[in-house]
Amino acid sequence: MTAKERKQLEAYIDSYYSSYFQMDAVYNEWASANKIQDTTLFVLNEISKQEFCTQRSLKDSLGYSKQTISCSLRRLEQDGIITRQRALHDQRNNLIRLTPKGKAYADKLLARLHEAERQAFQHLSKEECEWVLTAFRKLTTALADSIRADIAASEEA
Repeated sequence: MTAKERKQLEAYIDSYYSSYFQMDAVYNEWASANKIQDTTLFVLNEISKQEFCTQRSLKDSLGYSKQTISCSLRRLEQDGIITRQRALHDQRNNLIRLTPKGKAYADKLLARLHEAERQAFQHLSKEECEWVLTAFRKLTTALADSIRADIAASEEA
């Protein structure tokens, strides 16, 4: 790789960082205005997609740490939004469900968020939406592979 190519890639990475953190800040701002942590918002969104889930399934789908998921669940449980019940088939797992109060809260809150997201996506053509999502998935896969290779190499050293 030439110095010019390296410099161009570094500029792309800087721009990627900027976009990533700006999008994170937008979700954080929306969540804060709605008196919820952004991580808790995304946990609630995942819970609302299914009849029940587990802490493990939330960790797998969101990529948050066990501690982050646990903190969000504790907050939601204290507010009467979710219940946790031991799974019959595996006592190590709690099944997480929305309470009736939680379903009403999640439906109202998430409808507003999803409408704002739909409005944002309407600024893109169908082709642009598909391109952005395809490129984002491709970058995420490549980044995961590169980072995991670096971690493995550092563990061997």
